[in-house]
Amino acid sequence: MLKDFQAFQQQITAQTQAATQLLGSQQAEIKRLSEQITVLATKLDAVQRSVAAVQVAPPAPMPIKPAPIPMPPVRKKPVVQKPAEEPPAEAPPSTPLQLGR
Repeated sequence: MLKDFQAFQQQITAQTQAATQLLGSQQAEIKRLSEQITVLATKLDAVQRSVAAVQVAPPAPMPIKPAPIPMPPVRKKPVVQKPAEEPPAEAPPSTPLQLGR
């Protein structure tokens, strides 16, 4: 019976050591995952802040219209007043046209 008890004790000790080792591995994995979550939460916070900044930012200024190209002034034709018609001057008496003889 003492041998059975010692065997049982060794079995319990081996199981306890295995459980302790598994627990240590799980704790290390939990710590690693926790650190990853912290990094991701920090990145998410930064993204949310930049999105909020974009939403709060004033709208972009309207594009400036280019100045119109100056056109030369339109010249109106000068109004020339026709002189009042004078009665035709009397023509000198006409001489008959002579053709070469």
